[in-house]
Amino acid sequence: MTHMLLSPTPSEAEEFAGTHMHGAGARDNVLIMVGCCSVEYVGRARSTLDWGERIVVVKPDGSVLVHQRAGREPVNWQPPGTRVRYKTDDSTPLFVIYSYRFKPPEKMHVRFKSIETISAHRLRDDQTLQITGAESDIADRIMSDPSVIEEGLRITDQEKQTRSGAIDLYGIDRDHTPVIIEIKRSQPTPSAVLQLKAYVLDHQHRHTDPARVRGILCAPNIPAMIRTLLTENGLEWREFDYEFEQVDDEQSTLEEFA
Repeated sequence: MTHMLLSPTPSEAEEFAGTHMHGAGARDNVLIMVGCCSVEYVGRARSTLDWGERIVVVKPDGSVLVHQRAGREPVNWQPPGTRVRYKTDDSTPLFVIYSYRFKPPEKMHVRFKSIETISAHRLRDDQTLQITGAESDIADRIMSDPSVIEEGLRITDQEKQTRSGAIDLYGIDRDHTPVIIEIKRSQPTPSAVLQLKAYVLDHQHRHTDPARVRGILCAPNIPAMIRTLLTENGLEWREFDYEFEQVDDEQSTLEEFA
């Protein structure tokens, strides 16, 4: 269900927001406003955003997002759990969205001097995002056929715990040498090399003899700088890019448009 006002006055916007965000049956409502506003934030830092036409979204969990006309990320925002109040500043007059938290202490004020639209939308959505092609999917693919890394490799454990964290894949090569595999679904950074090195050292420290342990970083693309860093630390790499089939049962075919 959707409710909307076009070009409301500040007092009309205050009444609308109070009714549809704090009134009976407002638990699932999302408030969307379009208009000319300024933003002031005080908390872990301090920021101000001068007047401009923006989209402001207030979600039922307390999240507040301020979007400009370009860019994916909000320019200002408050996280879930934020308390939100709506009020008209009679001295101005402006419509103001007050959002504030106590831990950590921070507040954000969004002031509207003109409003194009204000709308409330009741959304029912209890689903969670299912990602195909995550690191766990790549790990499952390697476990099902370790030869994609190298012939003779046998995977014996997944998410093996060490002092430095969980090893993605642990196995034995054809020469019975332990192999630790760190998987990255995107381009790895130096931190991935350091993490893999920590896993190798943890494994070596668990044994009385300085047994050889191989560490392999697996990613779709490994830059030359990362390769050099791996070599300097006695580690290896494999470029492995598995294509996950994306099935869309509702996708139209070219014949349907003929």
